[in-house]
Amino acid sequence: EFSELINNIESQVDEQYHFGISFGNTVLNLVPDQDVIKSGSNIMFSNGCLAIPIFEYYTDLFCSKPSMQEAGSKNPEVSTIIPLIGGGSYKFNIGTFHYLDGSNDITIPDNPLKCPDYQHKVRNTCVDNQPTKLTVPNLQLDLGKNKEKKIIPQFFSNYKIFQNKYKKVSYSNSNPKVVRIDSSGKVKALRVGTSLIVTKSITGLTAKSKVTVRLPQVKNYRNNFVDIKNQNKEFQNYIKWMYNYGVTTGVDSKHYAPSNPVRRDQMAAFIHRLVGNPEFKLNLKKQEIVNKMKDLPGGVFRDSIKFLVNDEITTGTTSRTYSPANSVTRLQMALFMYRLADANGVDVKKGETTKNIYKVKDWKQLGTSKENKLAINWLIKNGVSTQKNTNYLPAGLVTRAQMAAFMNRLYNNVLVE
Repeated sequence: EFSELINNIESQVDEQYHFGISFGNTVLNLVPDQDVIKSGSNIMFSNGCLAIPIFEYYTDLFCSKPSMQEAGSKNPEVSTIIPLIGGGSYKFNIGTFHYLDGSNDITIPDNPLKCPDYQHKVRNTCVDNQPTKLTVPNLQLDLGKNKEKKIIPQFFSNYKIFQNKYKKVSYSNSNPKVVRIDSSGKVKALRVGTSLIVTKSITGLTAKSKVTVRLPQVKNYRNNFVDIKNQNKEFQNYIKWMYNYGVTTGVDSKHYAPSNPVRRDQMAAFIHRLVGNPEFKLNLKKQEIVNKMKDLPGGVFRDSIKFLVNDEITTGTTSRTYSPANSVTRLQMALFMYRLADANGVDVKKGETTKNIYKVKDWKQLGTSKENKLAINWLIKNGVSTQKNTNYLPAGLVTRAQMAAFMNRLYNNVLVE
């Protein structure tokens, strides 16, 4: 009986009318589809014929036009409400289906839908092509001739053409102390360090660009110092690096004085120059701290000490003194560098501990201060100090030769890493 029913249907329906025949939960005949109507829904079907299982062994045929006068007609004379019962799904590629339960209509045209180049077809609807991937390059800047560069976003898509409106982006900057970025993507270096720029498209695609700002590159080192020849080769190179990158000018034009201890005013100048002598403006609270310091020198040292106050690297030896002529201890040096890194946007808290993990033998001399212990561990962890399994000598004075080594490692291992 079922075979006879199928033959009867095929004899009545022109092949241009697309329909599906189901029996129970099994689809026996299915034309190529563009949509799926699930069993269990009520639909209104127009323009074509539909075979639906009513009972387990009986399948009925519903047509929108009883006379079936013209195959593929765009103006059906009759619409039939059909309760979809039984199992399986029913798939068609022409006609209009109205869900009677309040959900959206599905329209399946009898002519192929044509979309413009910047769109593609989804369920009989033209949808805008959109980029599927966004990339941006990392940037290398310096505080010389390469002070500005522009981030150029690159879009990738499964489609060749998409509208320019999908290329619009916005930017966020993780470290505005180091760089500034405008709405066009132009990045300007402000001081030595790194920043993460996140580029976001209007469709929600994101890409990250690491921006590194260095001191202006020096290709050929000069050496004007006549008093560093007795230093070992490593320290000579560190001192030459300090001089050529503008971190030091020497105690005079011919001498670096490598064996002399570093003074606190010199330390301030070294730090300020190491990050490129950035401009700054003291807020009222910090200006008050500076005003209370009655022993500040003049000139560049004064500006550099103000910079340390601005970046919260120092508040002075007391509320009224900075002690610029005092020598810098190894512990003070560690604290200066630890705080500088923190002020420069480096995550100094990552993996921090106050435990003596590097087996420093004179650890107890650091006292009970949590910051002292964090600073020494951080210095060793980042290779700025090499004092593992030995004494750190926190109360010892730092020579100018040693400071050149510390400054070079801080710059390369931390600030521009």
